[in-house]
Amino acid sequence: MDLRELKKEVEKLPNLELDAKKLNESLIRPIRTGILPFWPTIQKDQKREINRHITRIADLLPALKSGQFVNEKLRQYAHYLIELKLATINGHEQKKRLLVQHLLNDNVLSLQQTIADVSSFQQTISLLKQYYEEASATIDRNLKLEDRVAFQELPHRRHMKKIEQTAQDQQKLASALGKHFVVLARR
Repeated sequence: MDLRELKKEVEKLPNLELDAKKLNESLIRPIRTGILPFWPTIQKDQKREINRHITRIADLLPALKSGQFVNEKLRQYAHYLIELKLATINGHEQKKRLLVQHLLNDNVLSLQQTIADVSSFQQTISLLKQYYEEASATIDRNLKLEDRVAFQELPHRRHMKKIEQTAQDQQKLASALGKHFVVLARR
């Protein structure tokens, strides 16, 4: 994938804060308020267990802001790599050195820090997925078949998949951006 295509892919990354809000509205809020039609049929001890899982999910939702921050860093990184490529093509050695140093040594935008942020966010999403699956399994065990189907058709599953996909895309894009940086920095 060339740098232009890579930049377009980075710009397509969805807003994770919006996805977190949608997950909250489609899963957490309906369960906490008890507005789901099947909620009264669940026993109290099972409700406590479900609420415990939902609380763990809710506690992780603010961490999705760090994922949005990673999206922004990847956008900036793509921009700087295009600048680096242009400087290399045009023979502006001083600008090239300045950009390479900036991308290597900047406290926020350094390649090492970006990779660490992507990895940390991936771990957060793995934990979120685990809690989500535990909550879904607990809810499924306590519902009749038609209620299970109704619960699974709610939009929370789609929002969770989108969040997981974004984390995977971040990992691929960070790797590709890093490879482009290494190639451009060596020229």
